[in-house]
Amino acid sequence: MDPFKCQLDIPDARDCWINELLSGKTFDEELPPPDQVSRCVTCETFLDALERSTGRRRSDRLVTEAIMRLLSVMSSYNTELTGMAATLHSRIEELTVLKTVADALLKATNLNESLRIFLTGITAGEAFGFNRAAVFLVNQPRRTLEGQIGFGHLDPSSYGMTWQQIATEQLTFSDMIQRILNGEEFKINELKV
Repeated sequence: MDPFKCQLDIPDARDCWINELLSGKTFDEELPPPDQVSRCVTCETFLDALERSTGRRRSDRLVTEAIMRLLSVMSSYNTELTGMAATLHSRIEELTVLKTVADALLKATNLNESLRIFLTGITAGEAFGFNRAAVFLVNQPRRTLEGQIGFGHLDPSSYGMTWQQIATEQLTFSDMIQRILNGEEFKINELKV
């Protein structure tokens, strides 16, 4: 067994970057990926090699402690950055949906189209995925709210039918919006409000 080969059982793992350094490779051009380096904090082989190389002088122990702290900080930064990247990706998807809805609303020619586009954005699985939504407008003279349109199912057993139709026709969110703009009828289980 190669004492400097990474002993962590990680799928698709490459040789340990320390082994590559010991074989003469330099990282002047490309540093090892942070996730690869951060594994060293938990690698018994690395920790053992670090302990053997520490020496007895106080300065050697301080350098070893500094290396471990730096690896630990780098590992936590990598974890934090991974989480931030996932959050950013989610925000980008949300903004993309909002842009699609906004673009479609600008193309709508009447209130009914606008409301259908709006409710499709709220209820479509690709978008926000609510299972029911309704729009109420204010009637100023009467000082009341009046239901205009609603999407969803009153009977939970029929909920899957709409999604089955969308899956069968392989409709994307953009396809559904385009159908509304083209005036095509699409059974969306409008609620009577």
